Amino acid sequence: MRRALLLAGAILVCLVGNNGRVQAAKGFQVEVHVGNMSDRCAWVTIYGSRVGLPWTIEGGQARPRFVHAGGAYTFNVPFTQLLPTPVPAQIKVRAEIMRSAACSGRRAENHDNVNRGIMPNEAFSHRARVSSSITGPPYRVSVPR
Repeated sequence: MRRALLLAGAILVCLVGNNGRVQAAKGFQVEVHVGNMSDRCAWVTIYGSRVGLPWTIEGGQARPRFVHAGGAYTFNVPFTQLLPTPVPAQIKVRAEIMRSAACSGRRAENHDNVNRGIMPNEAFSHRARVSSSITGPPYRVSVPR
């Protein structure tokens, strides 16, 4: 808790300029490409975080969704860069594997994996790309670091 309060204070100091006005925050997008190479449908949830902060389920275009067996989907996760020194982003990909190829019914297994230390690529329009794959059986989620 104390760590989060210190980080929030540092962010506030960086946002307020010399004349007391709030400065616009810069940001970047992380494109998370999830390929389902398994024989079952998967309910995929993308979590985002910064080092030392709690994980949050992403919404908007990155909200949880089914990725069909043999299918793929690219989630776009926005990150706001509030501090003058870049703070790495973290992405967690969680796949709840269904009992069959049908995207309905009960989930059979849960798997997740994390990519830490994602930084925007200046030459790539302030974007970063992460690829993840769901494989199985046995079922796994890979997120290269």
